[in-house]
Amino acid sequence: MRDKHLTHSILVGGILITLSAKVGHQRWQIVFFMLLQTACVGAMATSTIETPIRSFILVTTISVYTAPSQLVTIVMIMFGLEDQNDM
Repeated sequence: MRDKHLTHSILVGGILITLSAKVGHQRWQIVFFMLLQTACVGAMATSTIETPIRSFILVTTISVYTAPSQLVTIVMIMFGLEDQNDM
């Protein structure tokens, strides 16, 4: 079960990265991904032992949105982009 979770997170994260290039506005995408991660981490406080499905969904959502936010940020830093118009 754990391996499937990791595989699906990586696949969905890869799809999001592919779509991210087509959407543009990378800085706003980073903000959006970070807001989703923060909201899901905050929502994890409502999870208990009796709610394993909620925990699974929140952890999956957090892991899916972690890769795109990190990769887009790293690419922007590597290219040394100061302005969105440089992309």
